[in-house]
Amino acid sequence: MTATTPDVGAGEADSAARREVLRSVEESLNVVLNGDAVSIEETRARFEELMLRDVDPSRLTTSSVTAGSVPALLVHAAPDDRRPAVIVWFHGGGYILGNPRSYLPFAGALAEATGIDVLVPDYRLAPEHPFPAAFDDARSAVEWAVDRYGPGSSIVGGDSAGGGLALATTIAHRAGGGDSPLALILVSPLLDVGKTSSVCVSPVPDDRLITPLSLAIMRRAYLGSTDPRDSRVSPMYGNLGGLPPTLAMASSGEALLGDTVRFHEEATAQGSPVQVSLHDDTCHAWNLFPDTMAQAKEAVSEIAGFLRATVESD
Repeated sequence: MTATTPDVGAGEADSAARREVLRSVEESLNVVLNGDAVSIEETRARFEELMLRDVDPSRLTTSSVTAGSVPALLVHAAPDDRRPAVIVWFHGGGYILGNPRSYLPFAGALAEATGIDVLVPDYRLAPEHPFPAAFDDARSAVEWAVDRYGPGSSIVGGDSAGGGLALATTIAHRAGGGDSPLALILVSPLLDVGKTSSVCVSPVPDDRLITPLSLAIMRRAYLGSTDPRDSRVSPMYGNLGGLPPTLAMASSGEALLGDTVRFHEEATAQGSPVQVSLHDDTCHAWNLFPDTMAQAKEAVSEIAGFLRATVESD
């Protein structure tokens, strides 16, 4: 496992500024996710409003596509820099929140940093569409991307619940006889929905974004009575051997840190090449705020560097 990523700020004042921005982001997310919204529709609308609050979507070039059976948003890299490849990125939101539009800031930054178009599938959400709807849509999108671009030009990634979808669909695609994508990127991934391992207990009890209550709400809405150890929703219990080169990133202070630690241990024990990067002074799924947080810009740069190294060694 790689060492915890150091604070690269230019001194104490810069570190204080980074912490203040982090506090503001966490507070805004906490109000949306744990506030007084009276319906899931209102919470979804507030989440999208927050994500797009300081963003001008017109500066991005996008197109609507159908990836297999799934509507999706394709965020284009600059034409002069574009590579003939695709990053399929599954948004987070506990299977009940999020959409491609809310991920425009991150997807745009990732496309710019990598020169690769980013596809964000609009997979179906619970409780309207319970398990396995999200998994089925995710798998359809990955199969479409691999068929269209080829496995050597397809990258799969996601954050939070989207990280779980990214790993689960990569495992299922390989198990179904498909070739693995070029690389796998997981940020703050939710990999064990049932939290049946003591390793997955948060070492930091004050994570306000991922709490026992929020996990219980998610399980009830998406899983119902389904076994939480089903590898389509808890890929920690799937076959972790034979994965493509994988970058797994997590905050050292988030409740899902244990998922990343355990995944690294079990996947490497099964022979998969997994690189882990742990970040201090940040929060769950911090990658979503590249226009606001220096930590998020650094995460995007780290992903781009990992992909460059993977392409060069392929």
